[in-house]
Amino acid sequence: MENVLGKQSRFFYMGVAMVAIILHHLVLYPERYCGYRMPLAFLFENGDIGVEVFLFISAYGLGHSWLSNSLFVFYQRRIKRIYPMYLLFLLLASFFIHQTDILHHYWLKQILCVPVFEHGINNIEWFIPSLLFLYLLYPLFYSLVNWSTKIKWGKYIFYTIIVYSTYISSIYLNPLMTYRIPVFIMGIYTFVLLRHNDKDGLYRMFILSALLGFVTYKNDMMGTLCIPMILLMLSFISLDSIPTYIYNGISFIGKHSLEIYLAQMLGTKFFMQIELPIPLSVIGAIVITTIVACVLYYFQKYFYVLSHEIGYRCKF
Repeated sequence: MENVLGKQSRFFYMGVAMVAIILHHLVLYPERYCGYRMPLAFLFENGDIGVEVFLFISAYGLGHSWLSNSLFVFYQRRIKRIYPMYLLFLLLASFFIHQTDILHHYWLKQILCVPVFEHGINNIEWFIPSLLFLYLLYPLFYSLVNWSTKIKWGKYIFYTIIVYSTYISSIYLNPLMTYRIPVFIMGIYTFVLLRHNDKDGLYRMFILSALLGFVTYKNDMMGTLCIPMILLMLSFISLDSIPTYIYNGISFIGKHSLEIYLAQMLGTKFFMQIELPIPLSVIGAIVITTIVACVLYYFQKYFYVLSHEIGYRCKF
């Protein structure tokens, strides 16, 4: 699956996923807040499937970091990459929220990642708390996945249990996250099985996931469980035919997907609640997304430099 999971191609597909998410939000929020249905909205209504693609590729990529670092370094890198920028996002989001009671009510909950345990999307942001929660559990997930591959039929049984246990966990955790846990687990399986050169086992796991997508209790999970098989089919397509400027542009978005994701949340979820003509709202959302993405990018860049200097001075 080098055409999907190779270092450069990973960024490309993460970029595609991020573009799909942005387009999904651009057509979702005008309808939700203004009752206005965007033209050709049906093309992007399922763009949130980009979240599944992002989680699958992230889970695979984390395998390299987990095996080459200590537990402390693994967590330290995840926190440095996400949390400072997330706090800045929350600060910027406060300028778009005019209800003081909502702001005070949600700020502490967002910082503590409480939305992981809440249902629905009536909070400032649900995905980053969920991402931090999944990253926190990654060592446990990896150990269970690796253990299950050493038992006959173990990986098939364990994955099936994971899929059907999402119903139980969704009672206590945010369903927006729990229904996507299987695709995150499958990303770990992909890393482990490719590392063991068990491609046949991996293909069977992808087939199992797709079949479970048609027999689960939740129709929304069909797309989630079919994502691995879709990516497998895409792996047979060479990316060399894509014009260089398009490939590099989308890969750039994928490389900085976290900054762009947070920026577009400000641009779509909050800016588009302002009572403006829909065309102006869309243009404004894109402008806000671009500006905030640059702010977050340079903030993260200088934060790494500053933290490195502080760490260096502490040694002496």
